[in-house]
Amino acid sequence: MTRRSLPQMGVMAPTDDAEPVTAPTDEPIDTDAPALSGAVRVFDPAMCCDTGVCGPTVDPSLLAAARDLRWLAARGVQVSRHNLGQEPLAFVHFAPVQQLLTERGVEALPATWVNDTLLTTGRHATRDELVAALGTSASA
Repeated sequence: MTRRSLPQMGVMAPTDDAEPVTAPTDEPIDTDAPALSGAVRVFDPAMCCDTGVCGPTVDPSLLAAARDLRWLAARGVQVSRHNLGQEPLAFVHFAPVQQLLTERGVEALPATWVNDTLLTTGRHATRDELVAALGTSASA
């Protein structure tokens, strides 16, 4: 079983044959909050690093996306995030993102799938959108 680290997120992302894992987050976890389940796949445009959270100026939406994905992973959601500039094969191996890129080009990125259903294109999904798509209301 192979796993790869999601830099700056403290999350181990499972490959297709791996079991889901949870990860620490910088936010306290409400132990009374319901656990979430499902899978979230994020396909980002080419960025300088895996998350885009680097350099002298950081886009606040990238910080929010990284935080929200950590939050989901800490609650049992299988999270994977791929950067076109660093992981082009992830885009090749996931047919729905290939089709999206063929139809709309890289302007459609970032794109987010929840349980293999396309949720957002052209921007990162919000925490509330992700939780709603997973079928539970947010409690954080």
